[in-house]
Amino acid sequence: MKKSLAFVAACLMSASALATAPAAQAANEDCVFQLDNPHASHHVRGTTNAAATIRCNNEKNYMGITIELFTHTPVAQRVGFAENGNPSGSAKFFRLNASWGQCRNGMVMSAHAKYAVVDKNEQSTLLEKDSGRVTVSNCP
Repeated sequence: MKKSLAFVAACLMSASALATAPAAQAANEDCVFQLDNPHASHHVRGTTNAAATIRCNNEKNYMGITIELFTHTPVAQRVGFAENGNPSGSAKFFRLNASWGQCRNGMVMSAHAKYAVVDKNEQSTLLEKDSGRVTVSNCP
């Protein structure tokens, strides 16, 4: 298990190591990978965030997410970042937020997430999702 966890961690750290993959691969086809659009935070007033989620029907050896939050003004600028994993060996759910300490109505933003899952047979699934550009609203 240690080899695969090190491999997954290395892949999460290197953007060039991950290739876009189909949403479901045979090894972890019981998993759903979700990425929220950037939005005004419902929990921390005056901030913008996006969340990435992995939900699986069966326990996994490892689940990891890297999520980035971008503004487009008009050039893309990374304003939020988070990276973490759950190596418990019994995970079925993992969620991670990236946030930015500002919220401006009309701001064009996007989120990008990289996901890694290792199942009980040491089979890994690596994929990426992009929210596309959205216009933020409902800021205080």
